[in-house]
Amino acid sequence: MGLIYDDAAGRADTDAQRNGAGYLAELVIALARARFIALDELARATGPSTAELLDAVEVEALEGLDDGA
Repeated sequence: MGLIYDDAAGRADTDAQRNGAGYLAELVIALARARFIALDELARATGPSTAELLDAVEVEALEGLDDGA
């Protein structure tokens, strides 16, 4: 049996109800900032620019959307 919060959408809904949409927006921004910092550190360590890595991640995510069709 999984945790109640195994479903990220369910967790987000619960957080929004308990703490308000403003809290949820701040959480999303903080998580995005942490991911961007990690991406920037990866770019510095491996050579491609942060923009190139971000483009590659976005293309991969968009291509993943087509997999379900």
